[in-house]
Amino acid sequence: MPLRFMNRSILDISGDVIVNPSDGVSFCDNNISKAIAAKGGAAYTEAISKLSPLKLGTALYTKAGNLQFKFVAHVALPDWYGGKKNEREFLDSCYNEVMYMADERKCKTIVFPLLGVGLYGTPYEEAVNIAVRAIESYLSIKDNLTVTIATTSEETYEYIRENFRQYCTDASIEDTDSLEHKLSHLDYQFIDSLSYYMKQRNYTPVQCYTAAGIDKKLYSKIKNNPGYLPSKDTIICFAFALQLSVSATQQLLGTCGYVLSDSLAKDVLTKHYISEEKYEYDKLQEEILKRSL
Repeated sequence: MPLRFMNRSILDISGDVIVNPSDGVSFCDNNISKAIAAKGGAAYTEAISKLSPLKLGTALYTKAGNLQFKFVAHVALPDWYGGKKNEREFLDSCYNEVMYMADERKCKTIVFPLLGVGLYGTPYEEAVNIAVRAIESYLSIKDNLTVTIATTSEETYEYIRENFRQYCTDASIEDTDSLEHKLSHLDYQFIDSLSYYMKQRNYTPVQCYTAAGIDKKLYSKIKNNPGYLPSKDTIICFAFALQLSVSATQQLLGTCGYVLSDSLAKDVLTKHYISEEKYEYDKLQEEILKRSL
């Protein structure tokens, strides 16, 4: 099976190439990257410390250190802005560059995470469809590769089962429903996501909390207590300061169990401001008061 989806950790699958998702600047800024680095050891950490920034949609290869792979392919992923900023093309390019460079190195097996989801904000349905189109297109011309896409999201895998069952395999099923598995695969915490978005926008912490109108003491509390859950309004202040997309804002809110709901007028107005790239939080509050929301 040239393309297959597996519902398991990317590091539990063997192959010639493992793909490290990144923003193209920091190559160890998310859960998958950190897990790869932890297993890669000192040699891998040294290799990525010497990498230069990548353009969106491009890839480069390094040695894999202590990993059970020959190479690590690093890709530069876009944030999701509803598909308005060529995000689909960048993601497609990432898949194609990795496969082309694997062919150049005479590699036969590649293991991808599902590119674009998580911190980058691509809806999983979009991400799955982009992946299938890109890989099918490449393999229709050069069918000498076996490509695996790993995901630990039950919701994502269920979508794959319903729409791309031909690419699923019984070997991909593991006990992801167990409580121990779920507790050991927690998603990003708020401070991790906030730090990622600050890096994306080249903001220092001082610039970020100042622009958000957040007190230094509150920011310190958030930074030094990973389990601390700031209020929904505080998170929206950060989102406006960092000029995040709706998807990125939802991801940031989700780390604390919040959401911008289409059932709440105040949230609908907030989403409208963000989608229109109107990042003046004071004006949003004035309109909320004016409308008595």
